[in-house]
Amino acid sequence: LDLGLPRGDSLALLGLESSFNFGDALRHLRRLDTTLINSAFTATDGGLRILAYTESDEPLEMTSAAELYMLLSALRQHFQHIVVNLTGQRDSEALRTFVSHCDKLLWCTDQNVLDCRRNLAVLNQWREKGMKLDHAKLLVDRYLKGAAPDKEALENSFGLEAIAVLPFIPEVRLNAKNQGQTLFSLAPREPLTQTLKA
Repeated sequence: LDLGLPRGDSLALLGLESSFNFGDALRHLRRLDTTLINSAFTATDGGLRILAYTESDEPLEMTSAAELYMLLSALRQHFQHIVVNLTGQRDSEALRTFVSHCDKLLWCTDQNVLDCRRNLAVLNQWREKGMKLDHAKLLVDRYLKGAAPDKEALENSFGLEAIAVLPFIPEVRLNAKNQGQTLFSLAPREPLTQTLKA
């Protein structure tokens, strides 16, 4: 479920197109069954199903918590694992609904202090509101050894254990994006890919 900003990046990166998107799924919640999923959801050759947020969809913050809860419930009946990308979304009731109803939350950050401050402001606001974040882990992206803040400093600042530290290897990422391939198929032996597999 790609609800990240910019909208529809997952489809573009994988060279896919979709005629059925997040807004369509919300409009057809009661019809969301195996037949509709198999016929309407975009799929990769490897079987990954993608439901993306597109320019024609209303902003996520306009979506009701009830609709999102119903969508997640419907998807859970058909999929063993649901990964929701919310990167770039502003804090809203809709965003907090996803966070509250997920099994595992990966809080993505890098070593950029300004981005860390913005991330921490949202995280601390949620904690002050009493949101339970016991299921949250830190995912440190584009990590440079020897640069501050290091992994331990980030864990201390966020109050979260790091589940993974993804190395900064821009050439491999750029090649995967430009070729519309996954890191697993393009560069299976690269440290970045190995860290993702672990």
